[in-house]
Amino acid sequence: MASRADVELYRELVLIEWRRAFDVGGPHWSRTIRDEGTLDHVAARIAEEIRVNTRPSLVAGRALYRIVAFHPFGDCNHRTGWAVCNLLMLQAGGRLVASTDAVVRFVKSIDQFGRSEDDVVTWVREAFSLG
Repeated sequence: MASRADVELYRELVLIEWRRAFDVGGPHWSRTIRDEGTLDHVAARIAEEIRVNTRPSLVAGRALYRIVAFHPFGDCNHRTGWAVCNLLMLQAGGRLVASTDAVVRFVKSIDQFGRSEDDVVTWVREAFSLG
């Protein structure tokens, strides 16, 4: 099981990316955490998956899916999910090969079209090149 310190570290990482998401894009509705339990769950899963050396695209794709699908925040879930996914892949040595337009279309489609976690993980694996 991931340590409490590691869970807190990834919780803070998600929160930092969420706060940064408000600096990008159009109008925002709510600068609130909608569900602390979901936020804690996302952070705990990231920490545990990294602890057991889960493949980076799985960790990043699952994080993206969980943030977008479960909406822990009042606003900016899509941007936050993508930022966390991208950061996790960069940390693992990944290089984004998908276009910005492709990223925007796909991330919006996660909840719009009810994509599964497996769909998201597959897309992340194909969107990045791991050196």
